[in-house]
Amino acid sequence: MELGNLWTALAWGILPGVLLLALVWSLDRYEKEPIRLLTIALAFGAVAAPLVAFLVQKAFGVPTSIRAISLIPESQLSVVSPLVEEVVRGLAVLGVFLLVRHEVDDLYDGLLYGAVVGIGFAMAAGFPSILATQAEAPAAAVGTNAGLFASAVSGLNHLFYGGAIGLALGYARSASMGRVVGAAAVGTAAAFGFHLLHDYLPWWAAIDSVGGEPSSIGRFLANLPNLLGILALAVVVIWSAARQAKLVATQLRDEVEAGWVTAEEYAVVTDPQRRFTSLARTLFSQGDDAWRSLRRLYATEIELAFRKHHRALGGPQSRGPDENEYRARIAEARAQLGQKAEAAR
Repeated sequence: MELGNLWTALAWGILPGVLLLALVWSLDRYEKEPIRLLTIALAFGAVAAPLVAFLVQKAFGVPTSIRAISLIPESQLSVVSPLVEEVVRGLAVLGVFLLVRHEVDDLYDGLLYGAVVGIGFAMAAGFPSILATQAEAPAAAVGTNAGLFASAVSGLNHLFYGGAIGLALGYARSASMGRVVGAAAVGTAAAFGFHLLHDYLPWWAAIDSVGGEPSSIGRFLANLPNLLGILALAVVVIWSAARQAKLVATQLRDEVEAGWVTAEEYAVVTDPQRRFTSLARTLFSQGDDAWRSLRRLYATEIELAFRKHHRALGGPQSRGPDENEYRARIAEARAQLGQKAEAAR
């Protein structure tokens, strides 16, 4: 194995997944999911699911579809390959869901854990396929950055497939086991349909060609399935910001009325941009001690909002520190901040 091929596979097959995981984790600005549970979801996606899918496909002589390429070779097109892959992925997301069910509060959490399983699957698909192709034909098959970039973008579709299954499970988070399994089946069927679209649409579009070349509409349709992963990522980003801001705003409204949170603090903690600006201004004008105190104040107010949210939901997460303890911490952080402001004058 050439070292250059290894670095290429790491850069294009593994690094995009690592960056995606960092992005997904950082998006949850108010209540980050436990790293331990996200690691479990990643392991299911990167190791367990691809291995089982590969063994099943190998046992039955089915061409594998576990690869990060934008166009499946026509000779390897098969309905069975994506069916096996999505059924196994569905079981993996279901297994993760059952393990972390106490952490799944809403649809977004289901989407998130399913997406992490998908990211793991994308890493498992991208690294070996790029490594093998580089070894076989370093200069021809994926010998350009454009080809590698297309493979990396196509690999994001695994995030979309896993997210679709997780979204269905998030919908059934409080239902009976029978309905949870049914939701996993519905999500898996949706993922399978989109997977078929990714594999077959480019060839269907190529049929409608002029002079051997697909029309502009045909080229657009052929590339459309490769953008599903980017679409899923955009949904995660937008949904995360809107969901969390709404939750904090709702739960802290009565705290403002009771005097535990000031109106100015409420306006800042419910607006990520204003919170960033406030913290930056404090850092540069009053120093890092004041910055840490203000950051602790905002973080505690946000934690209070989620504490109230979990208590309203019930379940395992409803147990924990009393809300009055958070209120006492808020008062303490505000007092420390005032002392540092006085000392800075």
